[in-house]
Amino acid sequence: MKMYKIFIFLFLIVGMACKKEEKKASNDFNPPSWIQGTWLYEGDEGWWFTPNDVIHIPGGSLKLHVAEKRDLGIKVNVLENITTELYQIDIQENSTLSSSQIFNRISDDSIHWETASILFPVYLIKQ
Repeated sequence: MKMYKIFIFLFLIVGMACKKEEKKASNDFNPPSWIQGTWLYEGDEGWWFTPNDVIHIPGGSLKLHVAEKRDLGIKVNVLENITTELYQIDIQENSTLSSSQIFNRISDDSIHWETASILFPVYLIKQ
């Protein structure tokens, strides 16, 4: 009977540890299928969209960026606006907008990238 209680106790500890890990691995990014793939402009700069991440080339993964901020104790929210013609990502840190990326679908192989840091139109081509 004592061995049974130890087994149950260990099972609960392992179960709780797995549950915490699942919470940490939550998915904030859900790019629509029409935008998934690699999109470039100016040769080697652009974006790579996977089913659960958004990677700026050469800037890096937004998912990793958000996880790093959260590890520092910063409250980060990711808001997505998804339609058949638009994919918008707003990242808020401590309830203040810190980044906004807007991608407008022009055709199956062309999108317009809007961001406040770029003053001229940027058109990305699917690779």
